[in-house]
Amino acid sequence: MSKNPDIGNFQLRDDAVAIDRLFVGRFRTTAPVTHRKTVGETILAQVLRGRYEIGCRRERTLIAPGEMVLVPAGVPVKFVHHPDPAGGVMEARWMHLHATVFGVVDLPGLYRLPLRLDRRRAAPLGRVIGELLRAPRPGPAGALHQAMWRNELGFKVLRLLSELAPLQPAARESLGRSVGLAPLFREIRAHLAESLEIRRLAGWAGLSPSRLHAVFQTQLGVTPMAYVKRLRLAEARRLLVGTGLSVKQVAAATGFSCPFHFSRVFKAETWTSPSVYRGQMQPGVTD
Repeated sequence: MSKNPDIGNFQLRDDAVAIDRLFVGRFRTTAPVTHRKTVGETILAQVLRGRYEIGCRRERTLIAPGEMVLVPAGVPVKFVHHPDPAGGVMEARWMHLHATVFGVVDLPGLYRLPLRLDRRRAAPLGRVIGELLRAPRPGPAGALHQAMWRNELGFKVLRLLSELAPLQPAARESLGRSVGLAPLFREIRAHLAESLEIRRLAGWAGLSPSRLHAVFQTQLGVTPMAYVKRLRLAEARRLLVGTGLSVKQVAAATGFSCPFHFSRVFKAETWTSPSVYRGQMQPGVTD
């Protein structure tokens, strides 16, 4: 049963919550390896053999076989991979997951997730990652069916995470601020393929452009146009994985002026090109 109380007297539409990015993979090494990273997704990594040594937020944590480490999006972390002395191998499986409310609020970030999960609590999450890794390539149903299947498992992970941890103290306030802008968010989503300027957004919101800018900065911590870019990139990722549209068609469907501009913006956000991203999102990608 979830540890969380009611988050407020407001309703969220089904389309308010979206999974923007989901990667899974495996790691195997026979020698100690250290790497540092800061990524835009929540990291879930489960040790299968050997150990992790984790440096995060001035904490040093050891992760044993069967256990899992959870690292919030945007948090610097150091991974040290220690092979098992008996077998000489370190193996792990991992997931990077980014999910949002209204395309702005980091959904896993609403919860006070622990850095380390013991074997019992890690087991259900590990099984989902394993299922994603074992998935076959798209069959007759095509990439759309596979994208729906991956999203189903991604939402299962989100539900499991919500049952592991309480909400952050500011979660209710953060969601409440976003709900107040929900009608504007829906208008933006409905017109993503069109030219969207600050005056048009302000008209939908019934505010002056300067007032809308101030509201976004105060309540969401981003500018209105930065929010539009986030939504466009999230929709582009969905189309790249869930449809057979070309990169040029995806660019047009998400309001980018040309494929070159789209590819440049996409790569700056995801560190890879649209075509490479499409391939990486297939199950079984290894690290």
